[in-house]
Amino acid sequence: MAQVLYIGDEVTAAGLRLAGVETRAVTAGEAAATLREALAGGHECVLFSGRLVEFVPEPLLRQALDAREPLFALVPDVLGRGAPAD
Repeated sequence: MAQVLYIGDEVTAAGLRLAGVETRAVTAGEAAATLREALAGGHECVLFSGRLVEFVPEPLLRQALDAREPLFALVPDVLGRGAPAD
């Protein structure tokens, strides 16, 4: 089974935990540090809430998007907020 990690809000995290996804519910101030840890942490896939993008420095976000591993995706929360632009 793929090691998937979701970083975002508590409500979305709770739903994803029910599906067997590892989660980190974080505040805006914790977003960048948690993403750094996740990129170095050996996960195969990191799902990152689009609502937290503005709290991550551009170079770190670019690193995550450009990396071949782990697979990285910006995702909306359970209410559809933070959906990335096409």
